[in-house]
Amino acid sequence: MTSTTETARDPFGPPLPTAEEAAAAGRMGWNLRCNSCGGYGAAWVPKMRPGWGALALCHPHERELYAMQRRHADELASLATVNFEQDR
Repeated sequence: MTSTTETARDPFGPPLPTAEEAAAAGRMGWNLRCNSCGGYGAAWVPKMRPGWGALALCHPHERELYAMQRRHADELASLATVNFEQDR
């Protein structure tokens, strides 16, 4: 059985900070766990879960979320663009 102070480790990235490491580093939201990876040191991202409210994400996952939203917005804009020179 695992202790509640242990965090999951990402096998392909740097180890996730423990609550103590995040508190010692003075990270914002050191007692919040990321909803994506479970690591400590998350921040609230408001209005990301309809009906639930904010989402807690660490900085790398927050950047990934915003990058994904930008890609989706760009793709939707390209799909909605009318090209008058296209063949029928």
